[in-house]
Amino acid sequence: MNPFFQPGINQGNNFNNMPLNNNFNNNQTLSLYSLNNFTEIKELGHGCFGCVLQVRDNSNGMIYALKKLKQEQFKKGTAEKDFFREKSILYTLTAKKCPNIVKLYGDFQDQNYRYLVMEYVEGKSLAEIIKDCKNKQTRVPQDLVIHILEQLLTVLKFLHNECHIIHRDIKPDNIILDSNKNIKLLDFGLAVYLEHENHELVSQKSFKGALNFVPPEILFYPSPLNYNYKVDVFALGYTIFNLMNPGGGKYNLPQTTTNNQGNIIRIDNPIENTFYEKWLVAFVACLYENRPTERRSAGGALQLLIHSMRNSQNFI
Repeated sequence: MNPFFQPGINQGNNFNNMPLNNNFNNNQTLSLYSLNNFTEIKELGHGCFGCVLQVRDNSNGMIYALKKLKQEQFKKGTAEKDFFREKSILYTLTAKKCPNIVKLYGDFQDQNYRYLVMEYVEGKSLAEIIKDCKNKQTRVPQDLVIHILEQLLTVLKFLHNECHIIHRDIKPDNIILDSNKNIKLLDFGLAVYLEHENHELVSQKSFKGALNFVPPEILFYPSPLNYNYKVDVFALGYTIFNLMNPGGGKYNLPQTTTNNQGNIIRIDNPIENTFYEKWLVAFVACLYENRPTERRSAGGALQLLIHSMRNSQNFI
């Protein structure tokens, strides 16, 4: 039996009682676990507010990824609420057993840090794959690009349609390709529930996500713009564009510029292709459509991808 699923030990085990909105009470996590239960193997990554460690459970030898966050950051702004929202979303998704989303097994805290005990995924991030291809001046094979694209669209369709969740930070760093060439989506720190009847959120002039992967409707504007789950589709388009273009050349990453009013706007970038089939290049371009009303949903894009693979001559 997994020790993290012992009833009454971890707050997150009670999946059915997790909140289904973005507002959370500051409840203390009850846990019998501490760092003494784990042996650190190596650091997997770090940032301003903490790090992620590869650890071994001393009781059963299981390997986990331990996300370690400084307590001091939770005294500022909305960090406390954001942390509990991330936990809620990850516990909910773990309970739903989606194979392409990283699992959260438990959480605990001490005087200096809060900890999330997560699934450890052996593999490379798409960012690492892109860097490798750039260094070796190679391309990701088309069949692998399509395989990754199909899995990611399936995951986004699941998040949007079944879970009513927007990830808001889709980018190469947050996608792992494992040894079986299956993807795992990571880092739900910016994820939110779609609460409104029209399935839209208001940006409130707040920046969410990495600049190169954020659509026009979620960037800085003089007045807030509504946005919805299609922001993830836009980010996915740029992610795959990055994957298809590791070395530059005729491919150029879509750019941003700032006009004299301070609005960040997108510049359309014509795509010239000599490596991938034209239908695939056109399909990826339709994902990062600047106009959200014209951009496809994840489900619509997945359906189009399947159709296009069967009959590439009649694309779009």
